[in-house]
Amino acid sequence: MTYHGAMLDSSRPLPRREALLWLPGLCWAVLLVFLWKTGAQPSRPSPLVDVAWQYPLQALYVAPLLRLLFEIWSRITARVARVPADVLPELQRALVLPYALPLLLLHLLPETLALLVGGFETMARLPLFTLPLSAIATLTWMSLRVRPYTTSAARALAATLTGLLVQTLVGSPWLR
Repeated sequence: MTYHGAMLDSSRPLPRREALLWLPGLCWAVLLVFLWKTGAQPSRPSPLVDVAWQYPLQALYVAPLLRLLFEIWSRITARVARVPADVLPELQRALVLPYALPLLLLHLLPETLALLVGGFETMARLPLFTLPLSAIATLTWMSLRVRPYTTSAARALAATLTGLLVQTLVGSPWLR
């Protein structure tokens, strides 16, 4: 398996940016395990699994799913922006921070603090604000990062928005 032109195997450490891509998912998984252990019930139950097992099952797959969603978003964005295939790894490196940091700082951190300070009910209402805020920040920051690789700011925004919409359609049924 390759990543940014480097071989990934057990003898080589993951690049820092690759590790950063996994951080939101790992933090989210810890939050889900905590919710499960405290007996909290999901505010949006999944139709695919018993509500009692939703949090622990989601904790198992949330980190790889977020990594996959980044891959989808970055590749769709690159395609719509008409970024040459040989430049994709460079673009993906440029998009790691705009993908991971808003999710961590504008969504997961506020939810965790709300849970600790105000309880589950407070936390359950927060995504109505934190998810759009995180998405807007990510969309804006990614568009600025895509702009040097494309012909116009409008194309960069359209490419990033298209990537966001596709990854949202793929991820939303699994992230409840």
